[in-house]
Amino acid sequence: MFIVKQKISGKDYYYLRKSVREGSKVKSKYVAYLGKDLAEAEKKAAEIIEKAKKDEGIINPEPEPSKSSNVSETDKLINEEKKAE
Repeated sequence: MFIVKQKISGKDYYYLRKSVREGSKVKSKYVAYLGKDLAEAEKKAAEIIEKAKKDEGIINPEPEPSKSSNVSETDKLINEEKKAE
């Protein structure tokens, strides 16, 4: 997630956005309006991000461990034999 400044009628407004993959494209989605003051916007953004992290892994959910990434017992034995030589 990231903060974006948008200028409307000469005034700055801050929004929280996130990148979302839709098929082969990456699109940016608005998450929340953060206000007109950058310092306040940063505080609000931090609160929203922390809340999202706590709620069911919305931001960067934990990936499921893949079986292919584990080294098999046979591979471990082969590596140990090579080290012993």
